[in-house]
Amino acid sequence: MLEPFVWVRYIRPPEEEDMKAEWLENARYLLEDLGFLLSLPHARFWSRVVQDQELHNSLESFLNQGPRDYDLSVPESDIEVEHVVMALSRRVFIVFIRMATYKESGVEQMPPEVFAQLIYDKYVFDIPKLIGLCSMYGPKNHALLTKMVSHIFTVQPAYTDDMLHFSASLHEVFESIKQETGLVLESGRSTGCPVWRKLKDICLFLVDTCMSLWRFVDIYPPSANVFHQYTIDIRLASLYDAVMPDLSIGVQKVIESDDADCKSREEGVKMLDRLKHARLAIINAFRQILFIPCIHPLLQSSGERKGAEATQGEASTGVEDFIVVITSCLGERTFIVDYENYFPFEDDLSLLQQASIYIDATRTDYILEGIRSCQEVVLSRTSSRPGPTKVSSYPDEPSIAASSSLIPGVQTPPHEEFLPKSNVRDEMAVTREAAASRVVTGVELDSLITKVKDLFHDFGEGFILACLEEYKFDPEEVINAVLEESLPPGLASMDHTLPRQAIPEQTAPPSALESRHCIYDGDEFDIFRRDDVDLSKIHRGKKREDFKDAKEMLNCKKDLAPLQDLYSAYGAFETEGSLYDKHLLEYEDEYDDTYDENAVGQQEPDAVELEGRTIQMPRVLAALDQNRSTRQERKAEMNGDKEEEDDENEEEQQKRDEFVPNPEELRRLREERRGNAKGKGQDKEVLANRRHKEAHKGHVGNHNRRAGAQWKRRGGMVPF
Repeated sequence: MLEPFVWVRYIRPPEEEDMKAEWLENARYLLEDLGFLLSLPHARFWSRVVQDQELHNSLESFLNQGPRDYDLSVPESDIEVEHVVMALSRRVFIVFIRMATYKESGVEQMPPEVFAQLIYDKYVFDIPKLIGLCSMYGPKNHALLTKMVSHIFTVQPAYTDDMLHFSASLHEVFESIKQETGLVLESGRSTGCPVWRKLKDICLFLVDTCMSLWRFVDIYPPSANVFHQYTIDIRLASLYDAVMPDLSIGVQKVIESDDADCKSREEGVKMLDRLKHARLAIINAFRQILFIPCIHPLLQSSGERKGAEATQGEASTGVEDFIVVITSCLGERTFIVDYENYFPFEDDLSLLQQASIYIDATRTDYILEGIRSCQEVVLSRTSSRPGPTKVSSYPDEPSIAASSSLIPGVQTPPHEEFLPKSNVRDEMAVTREAAASRVVTGVELDSLITKVKDLFHDFGEGFILACLEEYKFDPEEVINAVLEESLPPGLASMDHTLPRQAIPEQTAPPSALESRHCIYDGDEFDIFRRDDVDLSKIHRGKKREDFKDAKEMLNCKKDLAPLQDLYSAYGAFETEGSLYDKHLLEYEDEYDDTYDENAVGQQEPDAVELEGRTIQMPRVLAALDQNRSTRQERKAEMNGDKEEEDDENEEEQQKRDEFVPNPEELRRLREERRGNAKGKGQDKEVLANRRHKEAHKGHVGNHNRRAGAQWKRRGGMVPF
C-alpha cells in the first residue's frame, strides 16, 4: 500500500513584496519533497511514479509556470527568489531524467519492454511534457535532452503516432491565434488603441508556442519529418505573415498611446522583445522543418556515395518538396523577406549544385523573381509609412542559421546568442540599409542630383554624385552632412566643382545569331539569313493532304507536273515536237515511191548523214535479209493455219458440263481400273497396274504394321 503524500504545486513568484515570504515557504517545501523522491530506491521510486497522480500534477505545474529564458517575470534584483527557482528547476529536471532511465545499476533495472509499456500506459511522458522540457531546459542542456528524448522515442515507437495527432492539433492552434488577433485589433480600431490585457495574453501565447515548437524540433530532428508531412512549415509562414506585423503594430500603439500608464509602456517594450523571440523561432522552425526532410538526406547521400539510382530518386523527391514549399510561401511577403535575410535561397541552390543535384532552372528563376518582388513590395510599404510600425528583417542581428547542428560545416553555439538584445528598432534605419543594395540610374538619379544642386548651386554634378553614392542615395543625408561640414575626408578634399562625367554608351553585345555556325547555314530553310523561305515545305511530322475520299487522292497528279517536260521530249505524251514523230510532220504529197520495193541500195529508216554521205546496206546483206524475211513469212502462215485447226478441235472437244455423269463412261473407267472378269483374260494395261499396286502396297494402307510399331518404339512414342 502506497503511503499518502501531499505534493505542493508550483506557482510563479509574486510581484507583491508581502507575498514573497509565503511563496518562498511553499517553494522550499516542494524542493524538499523532490529531494525525498530522488532519495528513494529504484523500486519505491517507480512505485511512487506509477501510482501517485499528485506527483505528476506537481511536476506539470512547474513545466507550465516555470521560468523560460525568454520569460522576464523573475526580478533580477531578488537574489533569494532566483536561487530557489534555479534549485527547483535543477531538481525537477533530475526527476524527469531518472523517470526516462530504466537501468540505474546492474541490480536496479527493468526490462526495456516493461519500461516502454509503463511510461506510455501510465502517462509518465507524453508529447506536451516532452515539448515543455525542451522549451525550458533546451538552451542549457541540449545534448542531455537530445539523448533523453531520442531514447524515449526509440524505446516506445507509439509516441511517433502521438506526434501525428499533435501535428493535426497545431493547425487549430494557429487558426485560433489568427482569429483572436483579428478580434482584438478590430476592437481597438474604434478606440485607437487595443485592450492591452487581451493583446498581452495573445503575444505571450504566441511566443511560448513558437519557441517550444522550435526547440523541440532542434532537440529531436526526426520530428521535422512528421511536421513536414502535415504542412506545419507552410502554416508557420502563413501565421507569421498574418499575425506578426499586426501584433507589432498593436503593441507599438500601446507604447505610443497617451492613455497608457508607465507600467503598460514598460510591458509593451518588453513585449516587442518577446515578439522578436517569436519571429526568430518561427523562421528557424520553418527552416528546420523544411531542411531536415528535404535537403539534409540529399547531402548525406551525396557524402556517403550511395548508388546512383537511389540518390537520383531521393534527390527528385527532396528537391520537389523543397521547391513546392518555397513556391507556396511566396504569397507571404513579410515572411519571405525576413526568411531570405537569414537563409538566402541562392545559398541553398549553391549547396544543392555542389552536391551534383539537378534543379529545374525555370522554377528557380521563378522563385528568385518572386523573392525580389516581395522585397520591393515590403520596402515600398516601409518607406511610405513613418515610424517603427512594422516588424521587418534586421540585418545587424546575428543569424540563427547556425543554431541547427544539421547544417554542414557549422557548429552549434549557445542558443542565448541568437536572441535579440535591443528592445526597439528604428525602422527608418532598416530602410536606409535596404536602399544600400539598390542601384539608381536614369531619371531618378538626375532628380536626386537636382534636389541637392538646388541648394548648392556651386557644386558640380560629379561631386554631388559621389556624395550620393557615399550616403546610399539619400539626398537629405547629403544636405545635412554638407551643412554640418561632416563629410568624410575623401569627399571633403574632393573638388566641389567636379563635373559629371559622361557615361560612355555601351555597345550592344554581338547577337547570338551572328555568332551561330551550323552546317545548315545558307540552305533553303535557313530562316535566320534568308527571307524567301518556302514555308509550305515546312511542316511537323508526316505531311498529310486534306482529301475528301480515296478517289480524289488517286486523281491528284500535282506531283507529276514537274515530270511532264521531261517525258514530253521522249514522246511519252501526244504532244507536238517529240523526237519520234517529227518525220510525220515532214510528209510530202509529191513523194515518188516507184523504187521503194527494189532491193538496190536499201536504206534504213533511221539512217542519218555522216560527213556528207548516206549509210547504205551492201547488196549481199540485203539479199540475205530478204531471204530471211521470206522464210519468216511462210513460217508465220503455217503457224497461223495450225492454230486455227487447234481452235476448231478444242471447240469440238468442249462439251456441256452435265450435272449427272454418263453411266457408260463410268462403267468404262471402272473396267479399266478393275479389268475383265476372271477367266476372260486381261489387257496389258490392267496387268501392269496390278503389278505396280502389288509392288507398292507396303507404302499405303495397313501394311507393314510391325515395322511401323518398331519405328514408334524407337522414337519413344509407345511405352514398352
